[in-house]
Amino acid sequence: MKKVFMTIAIISVISSCKKGLQEELIPMDLNVNNIGTITVIDAKIELDSNAWVQISYSEDINAAFSSSPNYETNAIIHISDGNATEQLTYSDEGIYIGKSILGQVGINYTLTLDINGVAYSATSTMYPPATLRDITLTPYPNEGDASTDKGGSSSGKEGSSSGKGSSSYTCYNENWVVNDPSATRNRYLFELWENGVHSSQFDWAIDDNRVVNANEGLSLFNPIRDVCDNVTNVFRVAEIDKTTYDYFNMYEKINRGIANAGDQTPYNPASSFGSGTIGNFRAVAFSSYTITTADKQESIDSEDWKNVTATSGEGEITIAWDYDDAYQYIIYWKNEPGITGDKNSNENSFSGDKNNPLQSPYLHTGLDKNLTYYYRVMALSKAGNTLSEEVSAKPN
Repeated sequence: MKKVFMTIAIISVISSCKKGLQEELIPMDLNVNNIGTITVIDAKIELDSNAWVQISYSEDINAAFSSSPNYETNAIIHISDGNATEQLTYSDEGIYIGKSILGQVGINYTLTLDINGVAYSATSTMYPPATLRDITLTPYPNEGDASTDKGGSSSGKEGSSSGKGSSSYTCYNENWVVNDPSATRNRYLFELWENGVHSSQFDWAIDDNRVVNANEGLSLFNPIRDVCDNVTNVFRVAEIDKTTYDYFNMYEKINRGIANAGDQTPYNPASSFGSGTIGNFRAVAFSSYTITTADKQESIDSEDWKNVTATSGEGEITIAWDYDDAYQYIIYWKNEPGITGDKNSNENSFSGDKNNPLQSPYLHTGLDKNLTYYYRVMALSKAGNTLSEEVSAKPN
């Protein structure tokens, strides 16, 4: 491993509300080392879901460029909930998945990994689901070139990536209101999904100790993106522990380019798994909120949707459907008829994720047998988004 000594002039861009952008030249003598390959571990267990882990490796600075990541395929991974332990099974692309242990609120999970004889471990406790009181999208016309103008929108945020070129289109400033008990210190992780795809580059974290609490809630906005038309947006929020907050808080700062010069190192964000790794293990219970900002909703094609049913069980309902050529499904539900799948804050939803997409049949559990449950399934495809007919059932 070679050591290189050099003097670097770092341009520090400091943002000020009063003085605008300023530049400061900071000469620094750095000992720059090629640190080699780093193990990258992304791990999680979500509410009512199995554990999921992906392991890959960063490229050595001297390595030839490769278009495909270098995945770890022979790791031995176990997860424990304090009562039971199971070994995760390898799937593909460095992904290992559990089978029996499901995420539950209040449980402290321990993840242990053996990667080529090196042991790693991390723990995380699943907090109760955080709840979104409201999300509002305020429309404004965007006249800029979305493909080149990053930051040209009237909101002052980064521009849209809708690919609509220089034509005029509608975008929305988003505002989240998260229920937040003022008596306790809480930290939250936010995820954004567009048309069934997780926009992980926009993940961000908030510590309520740094935000004003008004009426037991936090009013927030995402400074790094806008929502544009003809997009189904799923907003997810979960309460997280400090380790996960520290990781995603720095992750966001690096993505936005606002981290200090000394903050960005090969091992920062701080890893859950210790020295020589980058990564995070989190036990999270997400709440979700879905809004479709579509110019028009496609009509239901009865030839595409087949056998949409809701079947009663003991405290549960099974939703099933047949549909061709969709890459993702979202189930909307509530306890009264008239589901629209469009900007309705009273509609709950299940959406899955890229690694564990929603499949038919879907089992909705923990239901009140005195209530009737209404469902519509949205199919997301390259041709557009379509809603199924509405079905209903009452649990036994």
